[in-house]
Amino acid sequence: MLENIWFLKVYKTFSIQTISRIGAIFLKALYEILKKDILNLVKVTDSEPLLNRVLKILKAGDIEDRVKVVLSKDADAAKFVDTIAE
Repeated sequence: MLENIWFLKVYKTFSIQTISRIGAIFLKALYEILKKDILNLVKVTDSEPLLNRVLKILKAGDIEDRVKVVLSKDADAAKFVDTIAE
């Protein structure tokens, strides 16, 4: 047991950076899995209260503004951005 602890003490910065990177990779993978599962559930549900709740959450995250910015970068879509946003 003590053999493992000395490594962490001696290589403290390396250990922290390595553990942080592993954690970041794990969280990114978890985020992608959850996002995929949520999208699949939203696609197959007919529950209006659930869909309204998802829409409310998306609006709270300024999804409309983000979509508008992304669409305005496309020359073909730019002329329709104002119409869609209304």
